Amino acid sequence: MSYKSKLLLSISIISIFTLSLLIINRIYLLESILHEKTINKMNSMGRMLCQDILNDFIDLDFKNLRQSVRIASKQPFIDFVSVIDKNNIIIYSSKNELTSTLNTFVDSTDISRKKSNQFIKSFPLANNKNTFGSIQIAFSLDEMKRDINRMLEWSLVLSILTLILIVSVSWFATNKLLAPLVEMKDVSYEIAKGNFSQRINVTTKDTIGELGQSFNHMAHQLADMTNNLDMKIQTATQELLLKTSELEKANERLLGLDKLKSEFVSMVSHELRTPLTGIIGFAQTLQNLKLNNLQKVQYSKIIESEGKRLSALIENFLDIAKIESGNIEFYKSEVDLNKLIKEVLVIISLPGKIKIKCKPAPELPVIYCDKNKIKQVIINILGNAIKYSKSGGTITISIINNPDNITVCTKDNGIGIAQNTASSIFEKYFRGNDNVTKRSYGSGIGLSISKSIIEMHNGKIWFESMPGKGTEFFFSLPKL
Repeated sequence: MSYKSKLLLSISIISIFTLSLLIINRIYLLESILHEKTINKMNSMGRMLCQDILNDFIDLDFKNLRQSVRIASKQPFIDFVSVIDKNNIIIYSSKNELTSTLNTFVDSTDISRKKSNQFIKSFPLANNKNTFGSIQIAFSLDEMKRDINRMLEWSLVLSILTLILIVSVSWFATNKLLAPLVEMKDVSYEIAKGNFSQRINVTTKDTIGELGQSFNHMAHQLADMTNNLDMKIQTATQELLLKTSELEKANERLLGLDKLKSEFVSMVSHELRTPLTGIIGFAQTLQNLKLNNLQKVQYSKIIESEGKRLSALIENFLDIAKIESGNIEFYKSEVDLNKLIKEVLVIISLPGKIKIKCKPAPELPVIYCDKNKIKQVIINILGNAIKYSKSGGTITISIINNPDNITVCTKDNGIGIAQNTASSIFEKYFRGNDNVTKRSYGSGIGLSISKSIIEMHNGKIWFESMPGKGTEFFFSLPKL
């Protein structure tokens, strides 16, 4: 059980004990008041009735006597009234069966110990000289007992409400008083975890406030000791870190270069084999077969085409190697993108009746970039658009002049990009699994190179595609 619970339990027990004593005292006091009030009421009623019928009794006017008795007996707190002579014979009673009988009722003594619902009391019929008899009245105690029961009920309700109020106030006061101690406990946990910056908010100048100040002083000393120890540890390890830092960097660089070398050798051996095989095969054909001039020209063009493709592959491999090693160089100058795209469109060959529409931007400002590298990006993107466009398709290249950058959009109506491969489009050596990709040649590094070039110009490159409806490639370059 927590300290707070113990404190509330103690307060509750003391409150219940105190309330019990107060309730008992209140009940005893109120019962005494009710008893006294009832006795006074009985005496007043008895004396008044004696005065009313004394003369009738002396004058033997029993008619008026009976009428007075009947009127008195109709009071709600009176059960019956009997007029008794000196010989203890009931002359008349509101309870008819008692008339003319010997009175057997004995006066009650202590109203507080009366268990029945009647209190019987006799009043003498006498004047200054003689006593003629008595009047015996049976008073009903129902009303008094009802009052006592109501008093008990109200006392119980009041006690419960008081107890609830005491417990609520005690709970609030306990929270208020224990709040600094709870805060000390929480702060001590944090300090035990090593958070020496924690401090207690001291708001009082009593004993708890002094304890909080002492606690804060202790935490400050611990923080100083810990900081000094940390500084010594850092000083001791700094020389070791400095000595090993260069070695680790050199090792990481060697590992990276080794990985690049392995990837490069693997890709070169795979991608260069195909055009070399074509060149060698057609060269042997030219040497070994008797061909006419048309065939010789045709085979020579094939050898030239494969040689150009081989040269492009080598350039791409060199570019990706430079990018990975961080040795790529940029020769930046002011470039007009409208003119640059027109230059690219002149050298692009369009198979299968594919059309290209160019939408230049009017009054386009120049940008500061490496012209050849951006030209390479445009060629790579247009090459992919041509490769995946259907015969008779249309490719649209648009230039958008934005406030902060210039965006180039290349849109085709080809086969689109499958959703399961979209996240890998810009990864190096990635090639899709569609039929067009399987039938065509390529190293899978063109878009990876393009992404690196654009990002090294502080630009962005992205795409939007719907399978079966085409793809839009965007790249943006910042303005001067």
